[in-house]
Amino acid sequence: MREIKFRGKVDSSEIEALEECDIPHTNGWIYGTYVHDGLRSWIISHNIIESDSELFIPEWWWPVVPESVGQYTGQKDINGREIYEGDIVTNGVSVGVVIWHDVRAMFIIDCSQCDIAPMDDWCELKRIGNIYENPELLKENG
Repeated sequence: MREIKFRGKVDSSEIEALEECDIPHTNGWIYGTYVHDGLRSWIISHNIIESDSELFIPEWWWPVVPESVGQYTGQKDINGREIYEGDIVTNGVSVGVVIWHDVRAMFIIDCSQCDIAPMDDWCELKRIGNIYENPELLKENG
């Protein structure tokens, strides 16, 4: 069974609060289940501390910047790092961004130097950044 998970970036003013609450993060990126309640976007821990037929209580939940949310593709780069929607990747020749293609129902790489391609068509992917923190990587290689 494939792993369904998301990542999202917390507001930079809240990174210290993450640490105070012992919420695991990587430079403000948190990982878990994505929920949008109509007003805010949240990442919720996969660890459930209590549940019954009417409710569940996750170990933690935290608001994230909506534009930063990306789904795990199920693939890792040549360094073993997970690749998420919104990541900027290279195959050593071209640079592109991982996006979800609704019509094809798959993650693809959108690349200005080449045709849009399924992720499987690119060999030896390396994650070099993401569109939220490093948009200049696409401009430099566009």
